[in-house]
Amino acid sequence: MKAITIEQCVSDYNKNYNIVFSNILAEIDTNIDKIIINDPIKKCRFCDKTEPEISFKKQAHAIPELIGNKTIFSNNECDSCNSKFSSLLEDHLGKYLGLWRTMMQIKGKNGIVSYKAPDGISRIDMAKTGLELQSFEEDPIFECNDQERTFIIKGYRQPYVPIAVFKSFVKMAISVMPYELLSYFNETKKWLLENNHEISNYDIQPIFTIASSISGKKPFNELLITILCRKNDFLKVPFMQMLLFFGNLGYQIIVPCKPKDFHLSNQPINIASFPHPAFKSNESNRVIGYSQIDFSGKSIVRNEKTSVTMGYEHSIVNGKTST
Repeated sequence: MKAITIEQCVSDYNKNYNIVFSNILAEIDTNIDKIIINDPIKKCRFCDKTEPEISFKKQAHAIPELIGNKTIFSNNECDSCNSKFSSLLEDHLGKYLGLWRTMMQIKGKNGIVSYKAPDGISRIDMAKTGLELQSFEEDPIFECNDQERTFIIKGYRQPYVPIAVFKSFVKMAISVMPYELLSYFNETKKWLLENNHEISNYDIQPIFTIASSISGKKPFNELLITILCRKNDFLKVPFMQMLLFFGNLGYQIIVPCKPKDFHLSNQPINIASFPHPAFKSNESNRVIGYSQIDFSGKSIVRNEKTSVTMGYEHSIVNGKTST
């Protein structure tokens, strides 16, 4: 997939889109003010129910805590929807990102998750001195390149359902988009709340995701989210996109909107891949990769291989430091 510079990409998107939401979220607990999504009407953004039929006792993260959000919360996600999304959607997102979450040291609700190889021999844990990797000859999980000061971790994802991962991203967009845009996504919201991933009453299209990853040391500790909305309905681009960047990863999601994107159904979509904001072309030791991911699968995916390329400043072998 061909990438363009950030400047070119911004120029291209400025012709077609307005930014309707954008924020840099803290990945760790800080003293800064929390961001609270408050709609004019006290009702759930997803099921459209109000009290006393439903309750709002739980603290709902507008963006999942499992990818580092400690900042933005919603007062318009009811306890019932919150519980459903946690088990039905976000659990699959956590399993999909498992190895990356460990390597990027993202702190979720229970701290930094450990990675365990399927056979339980090799593993990666967060120790007091940093990440601790246990790899054995019969079960190797990493390779080092001392010349480029990088190492590749090879692992497997826990079983996950692709469409649930995609729905997790869409749910984030609906959680933070301006209130006045919600009415365009009524069918999308009903689709998110379906209990069965394999059977759907809704023809939601397109399901389109561009993923990016940047090699080397984790570039920043924040989570960047931007929601883009099409400037007018004459433009041949999707109505809404979400850009999400955290650590070494980036995801560019088309947020399905049937009333506004019916003309795009079953049509090829050609959109520019947005570069990771931490990438600089003069950094020869960093590589950025792009891929278009098909998250339309409705069955459980098992034993899917994944890899993470990270950087290090020096290594110690048999007591000798290499820089």
